[in-house]
Amino acid sequence: MALPPNLATNDIISEAWVDAVVDTVTPTAWTAVTFSNGWINESGLQVVQYRKEGDRVFVRGSSVAPASPTNSPFTLPAGFRPPALIRLPLVGLGGGAAKVLRADLSTAGVLIVNDAAAGWTVFNEFSFSTVA
Repeated sequence: MALPPNLATNDIISEAWVDAVVDTVTPTAWTAVTFSNGWINESGLQVVQYRKEGDRVFVRGSSVAPASPTNSPFTLPAGFRPPALIRLPLVGLGGGAAKVLRADLSTAGVLIVNDAAAGWTVFNEFSFSTVA
């Protein structure tokens, strides 16, 4: 974004002007993920959705894995993917008890939930940048 014509790069900028620039970032609408491999939203809880604010993507919601889950519940679309593989801690059901699960989100947008077991997994709320 360009500076106002009366400012040079190293001039002190008022807090009000900075707030105005920050407020120009309009987030996208929350969009429900398209599940794959038998995963579904957990009934009665926040559906799994994503949105983008500036260069940050946010994911929220709770899901249920099928009886014999594969570890890939969904893929984020282009424009909502990280520039490098990222690892995320999630809370889910494993071995009949709640535990922390490691998830990997690839540059292709594929989310892999390691050690996924039949039952719930909470994606509420993680975020990442889409730029390096």
